[in-house]
Amino acid sequence: KVIEEINVGLNRCGVEPGKPAVELAEKISKSKGLIFEGVLGWEGHAAFVPKLDERIKECHKCYKKLIDSVKEIEKAGINVNTVGAGGTGSFNIAAEYPGINEIQPGHYIFMSPMHNIEGIPFKFAVSVLTTVISRPSKTRAIIDGGAKTFSTFGGLPVPKNLKDIEIHALHVEHGLLKIKDPTIDLKVGDKIEFIPYYPETAINLFDKVYVVKGDEVIATWKVEARGRVD
Repeated sequence: KVIEEINVGLNRCGVEPGKPAVELAEKISKSKGLIFEGVLGWEGHAAFVPKLDERIKECHKCYKKLIDSVKEIEKAGINVNTVGAGGTGSFNIAAEYPGINEIQPGHYIFMSPMHNIEGIPFKFAVSVLTTVISRPSKTRAIIDGGAKTFSTFGGLPVPKNLKDIEIHALHVEHGLLKIKDPTIDLKVGDKIEFIPYYPETAINLFDKVYVVKGDEVIATWKVEARGRVD
């Protein structure tokens, strides 16, 4: 079964809406060994608009392109069983749009600072435990987590529980902290949890994930994607 991706504005992957989408659907339907199942569109450029009303408006523009293409494909006599759209930042918008019957959020499982925008109900569920390895001044500290720990995609990690502390740079194996409140008692050996800005590019840097409930580790998950760039 084949899902055809339609470019709804992100300009990454996908055939163009309208006639090109119909032509590809026809080719798939006529190909031996292939079954045309449906279409998907990813409105990634619209899913991160901070204000909900503006995000809805931009997402609807994308969904119209998708659904209009579905109608044209169906006019050509091809059944469209699956119509997918929506990510973590737009799943609830896509779910309410007529004609869309599948949503595709991924980050919701852990949530991320990138998706910390109006209208998204998920809570942060993943963090990386780091250790302070140097406190050279009242306004600076160094942790043992850098680009090899968090990845650098999208943005910098944010502290889970501490205020007035931020990572202002990631080196390969070090994180450089800026301490806004010099009275904060932070010393070598202290543990600090940070939330990766984009968890999916951080999770695959680890062999396993510790599942914590309260103060108790209740499970350990092997990261099956570790090293699987092939």
